[in-house]
Amino acid sequence: MNLMRAKEIKEDPNMKDVVYNEEYVYIDDVDDERQKAIIHYLNVMVLNLKLM
Repeated sequence: MNLMRAKEIKEDPNMKDVVYNEEYVYIDDVDDERQKAIIHYLNVMVLNLKLM
């Protein structure tokens, strides 16, 4: 994916399906200087645990 397309996806208020290495990801940020996207995988389970 090119830098401009990553920025378009990031700035769009509607979530887009983005696949990287056959996994769905969310673009958190785009670093213009390094020309890289900062992403996280959507299939990671998040747990809300009560601590004692």
